[in-house]
Amino acid sequence: VAGLLGALFVRMNIKLNLWRRNWLTPKTGRLGGFAEVMLIVLVSAVCNFWLPAIMSCQPKAIVQLVNETICDPVSTDVTLFGYFCPPISAELLNTTGPFDPADFPSLQYNELANLFFVPQDNALKFLFSRDLNMFGFPSLVIFLVVYFLLVTWTA
Repeated sequence: VAGLLGALFVRMNIKLNLWRRNWLTPKTGRLGGFAEVMLIVLVSAVCNFWLPAIMSCQPKAIVQLVNETICDPVSTDVTLFGYFCPPISAELLNTTGPFDPADFPSLQYNELANLFFVPQDNALKFLFSRDLNMFGFPSLVIFLVVYFLLVTWTA
């Protein structure tokens, strides 16, 4: 699959650069290049913000954090992004003592938000972990398609 994606990337990139050379630059000049950059920024921002909204939230209780991983051990204080999930109620925040998410299994996280918003090295640790099952197939496919198209467009 990786070889096919690599070939598709090269083919799409050649076509896009030919289009830029033969149509965009001669017809629009520098203004067209600037407009394309602004369009890329707009599409990237819209995709990165709104795509997590289409995914449902998952309970944090299904994430089993263990010390045995392929990469470095994932610490138990990993921050999972809960964008577009129900907010934490005030009564949970007003508990005495340190806040421990393990005490509140109803807390939720968003799979796509954790792919788009966390640093890529953390996302890779999550993906290559043997015992951390936090991403479903639909969120991985959506992230692959969007990331591939944006990388191809900006290359």
